[in-house]
Amino acid sequence: MQFARLGAAAAAAGDDEALVAAAIGIGGLWVYEQRGFLERAELAHLWGTAQRRTPPDSLAARRLAVRISAEAVYEGGPLEAVIDAARDVVARGDDGAAAEALSLLHHVQLGPAWAASRLDLADAIVRHATGLATRSSP
Repeated sequence: MQFARLGAAAAAAGDDEALVAAAIGIGGLWVYEQRGFLERAELAHLWGTAQRRTPPDSLAARRLAVRISAEAVYEGGPLEAVIDAARDVVARGDDGAAAEALSLLHHVQLGPAWAASRLDLADAIVRHATGLATRSSP
């Protein structure tokens, strides 16, 4: 919950950039790590505050949308929202952000129905994480 504490402090200080960074970072590479009712309520509040303080068309807003929609899957939210949000991030051409978004998508595509596509997704994550997705070859 270190990111949540940092986010709350940033929100109180009016540091929107630090608030958004903390809100995106909650859970790290994992999804639905905070499962308690009160923790989830605090995180929902923090994410909402971060969304309101982020320019809607920014890469940060799109990264935040992936995090929020991925977390929502564990509470019955639609997987399609994560897919759409991840596509938006990938379209921005930032390999680091793309790897992060695709990793979150990978975490919510569980079960045998996604077995084949998860392999392709894992490959895409590695390509973006190593910078091979947007780097042109000589």
